[in-house]
Amino acid sequence: MKVENNIPTTIEDISDILKDMKFKHVLVGGVDDADVWKQIEKLDEAYRTLLAFQQDECKRQCAILEQKNTILTSKLIRLGKNYNWAYKQLEKLKEELEQMKGGEKS
Repeated sequence: MKVENNIPTTIEDISDILKDMKFKHVLVGGVDDADVWKQIEKLDEAYRTLLAFQQDECKRQCAILEQKNTILTSKLIRLGKNYNWAYKQLEKLKEELEQMKGGEKS
């Protein structure tokens, strides 16, 4: 089995588990029923472990994205405030320039 620490983290790990799965054989009937159920339980546990791992990874990625979103939102707000301040300053300068031009004509 190629799965590290017996903890599947990808669907390929599950595939490796299936490839390595062996069943006890009996003389009559092919395979031991109890062993088949034991292998199915192991496979079920592997799927549950994989699902839990993926859910944890999803939560971790969501938390990172939320943090980045918060940072970007605060930067956008600051940029917006700076833009508004700069726009107001530009408008004041335009008004002063117009007043200066108007004063020159007199």
